[in-house]
Amino acid sequence: MTSNPTPKKRKLRKSEIPFSFLPIGNPPAVGAYLCFLFGLIPSFGVILGPFAALLGIFGFLKARKMDPPIGLGHGFVCMVFGPFQFVCHTLGLYLLLGR
Repeated sequence: MTSNPTPKKRKLRKSEIPFSFLPIGNPPAVGAYLCFLFGLIPSFGVILGPFAALLGIFGFLKARKMDPPIGLGHGFVCMVFGPFQFVCHTLGLYLLLGR
């Protein structure tokens, strides 16, 4: 009868330990994420939506060059939803104030 060896504990790499929602080390992705979050406040999305999209593009491109891609998801989400946020807030303000 053979005994099964006990599995060794795996060392956690720094990238596997979540400690913050902000992608520390990628300033454009941090800026895009914060612009997107504060743009959720009604009528702020008109101003902050385009900034979130622009910073999201820069953050996404910077994250693709990094070895562990820090901020890749933040940059992508802001790049996609920043213009959507701008359109929705602009349309909402038009419907509330424009008629």
